[in-house]
Amino acid sequence: MTTFREAFQPAYDAVQAVAGPAGLDVRTNRVYRVVRTWSGGSVGLGTATDQKTELTPRPEVIERSMGRELVVEPVSQAMAIATVHPKDSATTEVLYEVVGPNAGWYVAKDYSVGHPFGQRLVLVRLDRAQPQPEG
Repeated sequence: MTTFREAFQPAYDAVQAVAGPAGLDVRTNRVYRVVRTWSGGSVGLGTATDQKTELTPRPEVIERSMGRELVVEPVSQAMAIATVHPKDSATTEVLYEVVGPNAGWYVAKDYSVGHPFGQRLVLVRLDRAQPQPEG
């Protein structure tokens, strides 16, 4: 049986999409989840392969701590937790690339389901210049 929230989710996502570039264009940052898998048995060793997924509909990005921290919400409930923030392993790392005014590479600091129709992701800027594979 479908709950009201589950049935209403597509309509909520459609309204959120109006804030994106095809509508009002008030959400100027694009947020991508990048799962980087390393071939050498450990993060940073061997060759890296990236799997990049944009968080859609485009969520709002709120800057905190002079740009070192971003609050990204609402992230659609249609994107499962495992999709938005899968767990790291010995050979993978989960990064977030932001394209727009807050451009840069980030990692997740916190993740919660604090809204009936969306999830909240708190990102912190990486200290390293850019997480590029060596080689």
